[in-house]
Amino acid sequence: MTKDFERFFNRFTENAKQSLVLAQDIAMETRSENIRTEHILLGILSIKRSVGAIVMENAGISVNKIKIVLHVESGDFKKDTKKGRGLSDIAKKVLEQAMIIAREADSPFVGTEHILLAILSQKKSKAEAVLKEMRVNPDLLKMDIEGYIQNAGFFSQQDIPREFMGTSTKRTSPAKTPALDSFSIDLT
Repeated sequence: MTKDFERFFNRFTENAKQSLVLAQDIAMETRSENIRTEHILLGILSIKRSVGAIVMENAGISVNKIKIVLHVESGDFKKDTKKGRGLSDIAKKVLEQAMIIAREADSPFVGTEHILLAILSQKKSKAEAVLKEMRVNPDLLKMDIEGYIQNAGFFSQQDIPREFMGTSTKRTSPAKTPALDSFSIDLT
């Protein structure tokens, strides 16, 4: 884990943390000099139950489609033994902006939705260029995320950092409404 990540991690949800770790792995596997916005985009999309991934998948965005646009073959992913790749300047701005977005939304934690919204706010990022090449309108995607953030009163359980989860929120029987349950918290 790089120093760049350490300064952001304490306010991030589990899904956001996992997506950033995956972004770091993707950057290493593709032998990139640093972690860029497209790596973070792929990291978010790789956490299937995260809000950011769900919003992107609903817009027709998939990991495979992004890899095609980036001209990355699965064979191009080779482990690089170099550790400690830092964030690009734009990626740092994205994470800083995500923290501001979360704070403005009165959210105690930064989730994948905040990071995705911050990525879409960076008009000259590689991630936005990738989405445009896929014929995805970043402004419409941004509106979808903003709508979610404005209407979200609670975090889904997988988005709450582990240290803040109580045992009372654990479900003991199979869910009858898994989609609804993924965006709500059982208050009983």
